[in-house]
Amino acid sequence: MQKSLAKRESTRRQRCWLAVALALLSNGTWGKELMGLMQAYEAARAHDPVFKGAQAVRDEGLEHQAIGQAKLLPIISGVVSSNQNQSRVTEASGRTDNRGRYASNTSSLQLRQPLYDREAWAAKEQGAARTAASEAIFRFREQELMVRVFEAYSKALLASEEVSLVKAQLQSADELLRANEQRLLQGEGTRTDMLETRSKQALIQAELIVAQDRAQHALDALQAIVGKPVSRLERLSSRGAARLVLGALDDWRSKAFDANPEVESLKHTLEAARQEVRRVDSGHYPRLALILSVGNNESDTTSTYRQSSRTTTVGVQLNCPSLLVAPSLHSPGRL
Repeated sequence: MQKSLAKRESTRRQRCWLAVALALLSNGTWGKELMGLMQAYEAARAHDPVFKGAQAVRDEGLEHQAIGQAKLLPIISGVVSSNQNQSRVTEASGRTDNRGRYASNTSSLQLRQPLYDREAWAAKEQGAARTAASEAIFRFREQELMVRVFEAYSKALLASEEVSLVKAQLQSADELLRANEQRLLQGEGTRTDMLETRSKQALIQAELIVAQDRAQHALDALQAIVGKPVSRLERLSSRGAARLVLGALDDWRSKAFDANPEVESLKHTLEAARQEVRRVDSGHYPRLALILSVGNNESDTTSTYRQSSRTTTVGVQLNCPSLLVAPSLHSPGRL
């Protein structure tokens, strides 16, 4: 009877291990590559949708500097027109000149280069500040990605270690059950010890299922970031790790203000707001520009019929705002 009991227990253990193996196969964790922490970070930079969105925002922010710089670049404009006319001119003496149908052509090319323009200068500084802010916030997103990858990687690694630990506990329970069976066969053990070991073994098997589910969930969270299937992870090593240098609180606060990319982006955003105030206020200042123009006219008016002219102009243009000040609404008795 004791031999039959031992045989049934051995068969039950084999079925249990077969079920665990089938569960691992059903999870699809075989045949996947081993991944380290740096490999996970590089994969996350290429596949993580949150980080790719941050890259797109950074690329959009880089254009602000070029847009602001364009305000100081020369502006070239050209106009070409061709018209068909039919005119009849009557002089004061009563003489009539019927010119019939004729074509009039006009073309001009103008270059305008700002020499003094506070609004353009403010727009240039504002664009540079916005670009610097976008680059700083992108560095912040990079650091945020590092934290998310390390958190997901460490959780997955810890979950896999827990699975290994529970498996070792299950193996120890199997060995204890085998020892209890041998002692019972030799008349030294009791059936109560064997039943207690079986109940402990069943609890450990349940813990193994829970630990495997937790490990698979952690791997799924990591795979969502890196964008590729992962099953095995390299253990973390303390070699080459930076040591924490202790210091005063004021030193750490100053380092945070100087090196924190989020604080840096806020500083650049504040500078962009200041330049916006300066740009709006520049409407009260004059503007000076260099003007170069070339024009060709052919029969463009009735007085220049069958005449052509070429005009070249070089000069400066000064625009001054109105010096009139609107009356104050807070000053009674003044109109």
